[in-house]
Amino acid sequence: MTKLHTAQRRAAGQERLREAKEARDRARVGRALIAALTKASRTARRGQRSSPGRNRVTSRGAGSFTRRGKTPLLLHKKAKGGANADGYAERKAIHSFGNMLGLNARERAAEFAQDARRHPRARAAGVTRHSILSFSPGIEITVEQAERATRAWVKRIGADGNFVAHVHEELRGGVRTLHVHVLWSRSLRDGRLLALSHDYYVHRQAAHDVAEALFGTHEIDRLGFVECPAAPTDVAARAAQRARRLGGPAAWVDAHQVRQAITVARTPAELQQLLLRRGIELQVSRRPDGSPRGLLLRRAGAREWLSAGAIARDLSFPRVQAALAENHERYAQKAQRSAPYQDHNLTPADRPRGG
Repeated sequence: MTKLHTAQRRAAGQERLREAKEARDRARVGRALIAALTKASRTARRGQRSSPGRNRVTSRGAGSFTRRGKTPLLLHKKAKGGANADGYAERKAIHSFGNMLGLNARERAAEFAQDARRHPRARAAGVTRHSILSFSPGIEITVEQAERATRAWVKRIGADGNFVAHVHEELRGGVRTLHVHVLWSRSLRDGRLLALSHDYYVHRQAAHDVAEALFGTHEIDRLGFVECPAAPTDVAARAAQRARRLGGPAAWVDAHQVRQAITVARTPAELQQLLLRRGIELQVSRRPDGSPRGLLLRRAGAREWLSAGAIARDLSFPRVQAALAENHERYAQKAQRSAPYQDHNLTPADRPRGG
């Protein structure tokens, strides 16, 4: 009897272990499926974001902004430091203004600290913000106009609490220009805290609106601008910035020229020759075992290579390889159709028409 009970308990234990293992396997499969669906969704969204047909870019550093040769008249920039930047900004200022009672940085810091204590749930460093408003060197701005624009910008973003601003003068490219350090509190008069949702875009649009209202336009022609294709993606834009710092040509290329060469090339070597005539260098990157991994492109004379897929998603290696194979097959069929007439002395009038 004891042996029977022992066997039953052993069988019941094995059954529980088997059920637990099946549950773990189902959970593992579910997690893998969720991860695969999430990755596919992100890939689809990324493809829609950078699709050539929609002519969209992934950041403000890439795209058609520089192609137009325009620059904002009043440019907003988020800066670090908060209330701690008040002392430095005040020492370098040629003019200061605001609505605070404090006469120096220490007294104003106490006022900003009092605003922070009104909102115990918010970080103290997050209540006081530091922004910089820069005026383009292509237009003459007086200190009075800078003050008027700053006050209008602070009002436009909805900050009706404490703020102080310091106007700085600098030489940029040999041209005098002004910029304003604005330290403002998110604490509003009615006790609420100003939200920072999408604050960069809200503050940039406020700068554009202020420039439109005060000067009649929010952008002007760039100084020394040379018309050239714009970097199409974030990767290409950052590579262009690095090349600019090093004083060399940018690596990114015009994707339209690459697509034109792909439509007529049959092999990677032929594609390389066609691109070289357009001032574009092509290189096939390979894995450690020697198999091809992808295509690298750069403008002739540049130091840095860019992945073809980073320039445009339709220039990835599998797609280019498929296009070259299709071109090769089309040329082969065309040569096969014309082969029967190459060995005969037929005049053009004797050859069949059509087809």
